[in-house]
Amino acid sequence: MAMIVSLALVPALASFIDFARMQREREGHSLAKVLSRWSDFVIRHRRLLLGLSLGLTICFVFALTLLQREVSFAKFYPLSSLPRRSMEAANAHFDGAYPLVVSIETDRVRSPESLRVLRRLQNYMYSLPGTSQPFAITDFIQELNWQLNDRYAVPDRDAAIGNLWFFIEGRDELNQLLTDEGREAVIFAKISSPLTAFNRKLYQGIQLFLDKELRDGYVSYRRQDMRPEQQQELYAAQASSLSQEIDWLAQRYVPGRASRAAIERIMAEGSSRELPFPGVRARTRAVLWEYISAPDFEFELSLPQKESYMASLMAALEKGAGAEELKAFMPRWLPAGVYDAQVAGDLAETLRYKVDEVNQQSRVDALWLRLEQLFASSDMNFEKKARSVLYDLTAGIVVLPSGVSTLSTGKKLPITRIDQTGYPLMLSKMDHFLLRSLLQSILLCYVLTLVLMTLMRRSLTLGLISTLPVIFTSVVMFGVLALIGVPLDYATMMIGGVSIGVGIDYAIHFIHGYIGERDAGHSADEAIRRAFLDKGKAILTNAVSVMAGFAVLLLSSLVPLRNFAWAMVCSMFLAALAALTQLPAALLVFNPKKKK
Repeated sequence: MAMIVSLALVPALASFIDFARMQREREGHSLAKVLSRWSDFVIRHRRLLLGLSLGLTICFVFALTLLQREVSFAKFYPLSSLPRRSMEAANAHFDGAYPLVVSIETDRVRSPESLRVLRRLQNYMYSLPGTSQPFAITDFIQELNWQLNDRYAVPDRDAAIGNLWFFIEGRDELNQLLTDEGREAVIFAKISSPLTAFNRKLYQGIQLFLDKELRDGYVSYRRQDMRPEQQQELYAAQASSLSQEIDWLAQRYVPGRASRAAIERIMAEGSSRELPFPGVRARTRAVLWEYISAPDFEFELSLPQKESYMASLMAALEKGAGAEELKAFMPRWLPAGVYDAQVAGDLAETLRYKVDEVNQQSRVDALWLRLEQLFASSDMNFEKKARSVLYDLTAGIVVLPSGVSTLSTGKKLPITRIDQTGYPLMLSKMDHFLLRSLLQSILLCYVLTLVLMTLMRRSLTLGLISTLPVIFTSVVMFGVLALIGVPLDYATMMIGGVSIGVGIDYAIHFIHGYIGERDAGHSADEAIRRAFLDKGKAILTNAVSVMAGFAVLLLSSLVPLRNFAWAMVCSMFLAALAALTQLPAALLVFNPKKKK
């Protein structure tokens, strides 16, 4: 539209103007005297000015390495604005205002195996800097297990998980953590920093970890299906994998934490099932006696009968009797009048389960006492979550990342997807597209400008010379932004393309005047002097008007638009300055051949 108006309306209006009189007034104007002196200075010091401009361009190229990128919307508002103050308050007092989500898809999220994978991913997120405590469905399961069974851990049986799930099924909160069909689940956390550089680094670190976890996959093992030597090998593999989870937790809760090697060494030494733990016999006897003495015990026994039964039971357990062996002993331990085969079978299973629980609890307690010495922390949350990991050493099922164990008896878990989303992903992708758009726009603008200028003048040398001012302007302007710490964002990234597109006007004006004077038979020096007098005022007027137009954006309440405004004002000043110094100096030094 501006071009149409310039070619139609402006010539029509110009027919009413006495240009001869304006020419005489212009030659006597004070600005003409300034431009005349300016042209003389450029002609005398052509090589110095050209070398100085090229040197500045090279220096500011190195400054570009300091240029930062920022695409966070939080930085758009002034510090005193309500959105900015609200976000700062959320970051300072409520663990952040920006979401981070990791999702997992498998055939059945509520299985013991899948919940262990979910807990591993959640524990990894505890190690991420600048994030709040992650939350997932595993927190519900473990907290319920702790309240009901005094064990903050993921159960190793489907039935046990089903019993716990009964208490929370149907709650609206579950819709935020997993799908109705139970195939997908998410882990929520919040981030306190809106900075692009921080979130880009966080996203890249998380993505590397998730890609490796999904690529390697997970394998589950059942201890009861393995020989003793295989179980020992499995314990060693668990010590390596689980020590990594405890180390992740320690990074969140214990600033001066012990090394992972020290954690793994203690877990490897205490992972053997045969390793005796102090007090386990007394604790087993106390738990079983409490169960046998309860009013709802399966069989009615007198106190002497209970004591006799207890003594026989402990003797059998010390010999390593399993549930089937306990069931076989029942007819000899119980009076014939109260014995029932089916009830006795259920009782044997229950007794063996309680014994296993006591053994597991004793092993976890002993391991924690040793691990606790590595950490100078009394945080109960850290202890609960660390114990949750230790319980896996005693669980009936084992889930490990592929490659940790060389055993071939495991079963590959059907994990089909592990993804991240949220603020780090969004900022990283937007930052990527911002940088790509910036490079594309600058390169495209420059190439098109060079091609058009070369075609217009039928001279590659003239085309290259005409683009020197816009190269100087773009490099110096971005270098200044880098040195004063103004990042590239959605607005300032447009400086390169706009400054080239608008700044090339000044070069076109000057070269057109120079070539016209050369065609008239003037020497190069005289052509430069006349081009200054003829085009200099137009260039300065054009620059001032464009600078004033962009300066209006300084009144904006958005920080990026204000940065864009003053940067464009500076760019137009630099473009006009380069068109009246660097460009004529280059024309004089290189003296390109012209074609009519």
